[in-house]
Amino acid sequence: KGIGVGLQYLIPNNNFQDLELFFRSEFFGPWYAWIFPHREYVSVGCGADPKNLPTKKLVANFQSWLKEKKIDVSGSPLEAAAINIDYRGHRFGNIFLAGDAAGLASGLTGEGIYQALVSGEEVACTILDPNFSAPKIQEVLRDQKKHQRALWLLIRAGRFRPIVFRAGLWFLKNKRFREKIIKDFG
Repeated sequence: KGIGVGLQYLIPNNNFQDLELFFRSEFFGPWYAWIFPHREYVSVGCGADPKNLPTKKLVANFQSWLKEKKIDVSGSPLEAAAINIDYRGHRFGNIFLAGDAAGLASGLTGEGIYQALVSGEEVACTILDPNFSAPKIQEVLRDQKKHQRALWLLIRAGRFRPIVFRAGLWFLKNKRFREKIIKDFG
């Protein structure tokens, strides 16, 4: 039931040097857009939960945002991917799920590479030792719950969401709070 969607263009240029995140509530609700530079291309994308921001609306908002930012995506296809954030278990008899297949991605950030690596290792340990308790998966699930609570707050913030974003940025700029936030949110 919990599926996010990620949209992106892979643009073959190196005009972008810095990783950037854009929290623009009017375009992306409680989610964000990104610019992720790579050696040969740049990924420009956004994500959302279709239950809160329908995919058609997200696409239209993304196109408006790209136009506002004067980012030329002509010649690059729009890519989309589902992000499974609905953990229902990782072991079903002799069938094991890891990462996105297990629903371990973050509903807040869409991130799932770390969760995939950790859960893959834990599944391998469980296959080797059926009594293995998979403690790192439990840690990932605790972090996922924290992310879900933060996302719930952002969704409920509605028109006050920009204030919440600004407060979050202030906290991240403050060293003491940043260390606590990073520790608490994994």
